[in-house]
Amino acid sequence: PNIAKSAATMLAMSGDEIILGDNAELGPTDPQMVINNHLSPAHAILEQFDKAKKDLNGNSDRLPAWLPILQQYGPSLLVECENARSLTETLVKEWLAEYMLKGDSRAKSKASVISKFLANKKHLSHGRAIQVAELQAKGVKIQKASQCTPALAEILQDVNYTLLLTFQMTGVYKMFENYKGKGLYKAIQQQQIVLPFMPGMPGGPAAPRLPQQP
Repeated sequence: PNIAKSAATMLAMSGDEIILGDNAELGPTDPQMVINNHLSPAHAILEQFDKAKKDLNGNSDRLPAWLPILQQYGPSLLVECENARSLTETLVKEWLAEYMLKGDSRAKSKASVISKFLANKKHLSHGRAIQVAELQAKGVKIQKASQCTPALAEILQDVNYTLLLTFQMTGVYKMFENYKGKGLYKAIQQQQIVLPFMPGMPGGPAAPRLPQQP
C-alpha cells in the first residue's frame, strides 16, 4: 500500500504475484553497510575502492587525499560487501524461480535477469522508485490494485492507515492476523508518569524569593 524498498522489495519478490496500491512503489535491492553509523551502498563502497586503486596506481602523491576515506574501511568490509551483494541476488533469484515463476520453462533465466536488474548499481539511488512498466518488462508479475478492481485500491489504503494509526496511538509494535479475524498483538505496556511540580512551573508553587541585600 505504500513503499517497499531494499529488503522489503526482496520479500515482495517471494510472492506469487505483487499488487501495489496506486501510490505505492518498489525500489532497488542494493544492500547497505553501516560505516560510522551511516548507511552506504555495498556496490558504492566496492566501486570507490576500485577507483582509489586506479587513481593511486603510479600516483602515490594522491595518497593523502585518499587516506581519510580508506582508513574507515575495516579489514573485512570489502569481502562483506561482496557477500552481501551476492546473497541479495541469490535469494531473489531463488525465490522468484520457486514461487512467482514456478512452472515457467525459463524460470531460472528470467529470475536471474530480474535479480540482477533489481541489484544493478545503475539505479544510482537506494531510494529510487522502479516503475511498474520496468518490472513487467523484466518478467515480474506485478500490477496496480486499481487494475484488479477499483475497490481493492481503496481497501489497501484503508488497511494501511489503520495499521499506521494503531502503531502510532497504541503500545502495539507487532501484529499477527489471519483471514479468520484472529490475531496476536504484541504491545509495550504504557505507563503515564506524572512529573512533580517544580518551583516556578506553571500551576506549581511559586519560586522562593531571595531576601534583598541591604
